[in-house]
Amino acid sequence: MSKRLASLRDTAKQAGAWMRSTLFGSPPDDFELLQSTSRTAILTTGAIYLIFHLIATLFWPEIFSPSLWAASLIMAAAVIISLSLLEKTFFLSQAVWFIGLASATLYTYTIYDRPEIALLFWLFPLMAEMMYGLRGAIVVESLTIVLITNMWRIPWVAPLPPDYDLILVMGSLAMTGLGWGM
Repeated sequence: MSKRLASLRDTAKQAGAWMRSTLFGSPPDDFELLQSTSRTAILTTGAIYLIFHLIATLFWPEIFSPSLWAASLIMAAAVIISLSLLEKTFFLSQAVWFIGLASATLYTYTIYDRPEIALLFWLFPLMAEMMYGLRGAIVVESLTIVLITNMWRIPWVAPLPPDYDLILVMGSLAMTGLGWGM
């Protein structure tokens, strides 16, 4: 029984050491790969948004034409500033990118009053996992949950429908698990 207890204790110590190094260890040594991945994700997301913007404003100008331009300016600023900061200060670049995405998402949700737009918050932890790893995903996940659960406190943001915040939080947590599993 003593050997089994010692074995369990060693396994628990190894698991704890692994969790500490994964969550709180030093950042990865290969920042060039992180920068390249982040650059690709930012450019791809910006390009997809640009295509969406063009299609929406050309085919449905009565709905999207004047109001979508502000969100496009937010996205353009986020892309340009993030890419310009990427080589110099990686973490600030990431912060600017996710703040820009959150601002554009909140703006479009408020302008069009469609709660489905808020489902874009599900992609934040998945994108953070791809751009920085588990630690980045946990930070972005935590901030996303804080934002989702406190959206009703932001004066210019329309409140979510009942229980929609729970759906957003659970979906965001699921995306973090999905991203971590990749």
